[in-house]
Amino acid sequence: MNVALYSKKLRPEQIPEVVGIVKLLLEKNCTLLIWHTLYDDVKSELPNIKTIETFDEPINKDSNIDVILSIGGDGTILDTVHLVKRSDIPIAGINVGSMGFLASIQKDEVSEALNEIIEKRCTTQKRTLLSASFKNHKYMAINEISINKKDTASMITSSVWVNNQFIYSFRADGIIVATPTGSTAYSMSCNGPIVTPDSNIFLITPIAPHNLSVRPIVIPDNSIIKIKIESRENIAIVTVDGKSFNIDNDTIILLRKSEHKVRLIQRLNENFFSTLRTKLNWGQDIRI
Repeated sequence: MNVALYSKKLRPEQIPEVVGIVKLLLEKNCTLLIWHTLYDDVKSELPNIKTIETFDEPINKDSNIDVILSIGGDGTILDTVHLVKRSDIPIAGINVGSMGFLASIQKDEVSEALNEIIEKRCTTQKRTLLSASFKNHKYMAINEISINKKDTASMITSSVWVNNQFIYSFRADGIIVATPTGSTAYSMSCNGPIVTPDSNIFLITPIAPHNLSVRPIVIPDNSIIKIKIESRENIAIVTVDGKSFNIDNDTIILLRKSEHKVRLIQRLNENFFSTLRTKLNWGQDIRI
């Protein structure tokens, strides 16, 4: 099997864990392609390995990579999505972060999970991507695209249309448009609903609206969303899966479902609801 590995900068205590993953994959006769900075972090622990190649740009659809391992937390998964979004390579997330909704393989499960992946005893789940166009550029997100006020500035006014039908204008700290995958991210922290990843919808979630009657809205994912922002500071911030850009007043942001999807590997003993129970402590009495 041909396996790519990606991670952000490793903390010193994480290096032995990643070295162990590399050695396990080599023992299974896997061919490895490692993100260049990740290789720099671990190469001193792998002095005699000559069969590892590195990469430093997105993987194209003609690649022979069978799976990419994303080693970190959900933020690392978001970066990994942008490395493979046009190649259809499935992503397996190994969680060495905190929450891990997307990076669902825990450290004590790595050996067993990798064996399942190599032996193809797992499934993949396609996740919808959200496409945004503004300032003559296009961006894609697996979680959400949010528009926020800048720093400590006053609230911004968001005007929203869906399929050219005006919905509302409201003053708030900002607005989120989330995919089903992103329903458990920023949108959830702003009281947006949780939806299953296979739902064909998008969420529009206000961020701390001044008018409390303004609530999240669920719309079909074949909709075209238009948002216009007005700010007293004449500037706001658009964030696409954690990557931020400044925009001026009167910038029009168009959002729609991307033609691309990403595939996340799911172990056979896991599902979305078991993840919710584990990560959100559902059904557990956590009172002291």
